Amino acid sequence: MNDLTYDVRVWATRIYPGQRGTTYTVRWAVAGRERTKSHQTRKLAESFRSSLLSAARQGLAFDVATGLPENVARQLNSVSWYEHAMEFVDMKWARASPRHRKSIAEALATVTPALLSTDRGTPSPEMIRHTLYQWSFNTAARRVMPDEELIKVDAWLRANSLPLAQLSQSALVRSSLDLLAVRLDGRPAAHTTVARKRAVFYGALRYAVELEHLVGHPMDRVSWTTPKADDEIDFRVVVNPTQAATLLRSVGDIDPAMVGFFASMYYAALRPGEVLHLREHDCNLPETGWGELLLTGSTQYTGSSWGDNGNALEDRALKHRASRSTRRVPACPELVRILR
Repeated sequence: MNDLTYDVRVWATRIYPGQRGTTYTVRWAVAGRERTKSHQTRKLAESFRSSLLSAARQGLAFDVATGLPENVARQLNSVSWYEHAMEFVDMKWARASPRHRKSIAEALATVTPALLSTDRGTPSPEMIRHTLYQWSFNTAARRVMPDEELIKVDAWLRANSLPLAQLSQSALVRSSLDLLAVRLDGRPAAHTTVARKRAVFYGALRYAVELEHLVGHPMDRVSWTTPKADDEIDFRVVVNPTQAATLLRSVGDIDPAMVGFFASMYYAALRPGEVLHLREHDCNLPETGWGELLLTGSTQYTGSSWGDNGNALEDRALKHRASRSTRRVPACPELVRILR
């Protein structure tokens, strides 16, 4: 248990009208540190406020880290980050695509090492990451009995994961976010990677608030921004038409069937998954002149361990579009000739 105090003040509930509805926010302070918790109804807010007042009048000590009465904080401390992260994965699993499942597991496997209480007797970083990514944060994999090595790592993680309630400490949240911003080799991670992992971490903590394991969302109190994206293009490294033609001829010498794949990516700027999903009846390829490609979806490689039917490939909608949306793309004469 963290430090305890009897220095508690509870203020009146504040009402905040908004476009999405009115929220009722309870405000109190523990050891001089202000706390807030918002509710959707006045009844819920007043009930929570009454519980705080009752605990203070009874002379119960409050936990400084969580801002809650000692008995409530002790109950919250029984839930570890590791256990909550697995519960979050299970909650998301049924409605998430295989690709999104992998993304969730990758983000949680990245941040979890920052939320361990000790490094005494720790397994190797490689083994911890393997266990987290391939088993702990894979709902389907956990339905099968793991090998002895995974069992040992899982037991160590359960014994040494920090209580979820400690994530109310801003310094701990900041160190977790800092870990998301670097790659395994210590170099800065890409802007999109950091943003994606931060969103998963934020969602896991929001789920903890929803389950009332946390009083408020701890990331909302931390001033931490995702590194800016470097969108500038260095035209010195962009493939020019002559180089592209040379590359395609080289590919043709190795595997002629792959020429159309890479030509579609170069001449029509298609994503690899869009090319894999392309079918002959989606192509308008005249004998001369410009043609047209009708994109109806994307076929992505996700790995057999993340899907529901054991398939490594997954058919999805076009990126950032509705499930049945299509996109027409012009095909230049050179691409038409190659595809024909």
